Amino acid sequence: MILEQNTIIDLINQKVNELKWLDCFVYKFQSNCLTIVGSEDFTYFHNFEILFREVHFYSGIFNWKWDFNENTKFIDLIEDINLEFQINKKFQVEQGNLLFKLANQDNLEILIGCKSVEFSDKITKYF
Repeated sequence: MILEQNTIIDLINQKVNELKWLDCFVYKFQSNCLTIVGSEDFTYFHNFEILFREVHFYSGIFNWKWDFNENTKFIDLIEDINLEFQINKKFQVEQGNLLFKLANQDNLEILIGCKSVEFSDKITKYF
């Protein structure tokens, strides 16, 4: 499962790096699913959607900006055992959840604990 999730993370990071900059926000949280969208111009469309399934917790801001940085991934799966322990203790994360960290230009912490992540690489127009 982690290998599959890492493949999805790689696809997301590849897409974000193609855009060079974007705005993101929490689009909706419904039935334990959290959807985050990213766009170059929210006036007319969003470029992609990231869907987190069976969310245990979300900690962070609800909208943010991202500028391309080749040294930082936009989204990453936390696999550091010490960091996992600290987050698990703080948020009382249930066993079996994956921990994701999202980056932003202000370096604010955005963390999500959930069972899985999905990615939809399609433009959604608003008109």
